[in-house]
Amino acid sequence: MKKQSPILLLRPRRSPVLAGAVLAMHGLGVLAMWSSALPWLAALGVSLALVAGGMLAWRGILPVRELQWGAGEAWQLQWAEGSTLRAMLDTGASRSLPWWVTLAFRLEDGRRLTLMLPRDSLPPDDFRRLRSRLRVEAGGMAKGGRMDL
Repeated sequence: MKKQSPILLLRPRRSPVLAGAVLAMHGLGVLAMWSSALPWLAALGVSLALVAGGMLAWRGILPVRELQWGAGEAWQLQWAEGSTLRAMLDTGASRSLPWWVTLAFRLEDGRRLTLMLPRDSLPPDDFRRLRSRLRVEAGGMAKGGRMDL
């Protein structure tokens, strides 16, 4: 008889590493536009697009307040505004590295969602439990951090 794993409850927080990476990449893009040979009007247009993209990325960094992993690949996601949705983990598109976990979900309404969880977005014990359970229950890890079933 196979022992069923307990529910894994994760409450990710905003990651300073991920937020810094978003700001740095968009800032470098704006800097590159102004140091290029583009006319100032084109550089301004692309810079405004980069700033708008950075603001959208900043808003979307943490759309989920809570994740619950029950049995198998079944997850329950609680959005930042409080609504809850069931999801299935797409193990072929998810990654697990010692410093980073990317979880790709297929939501019950047909949409897809990818969550990036750097190590600093979860308490150390929760991050370790997540990686261990992914390795054991999601089918093991292959080279490059790809999960294979």
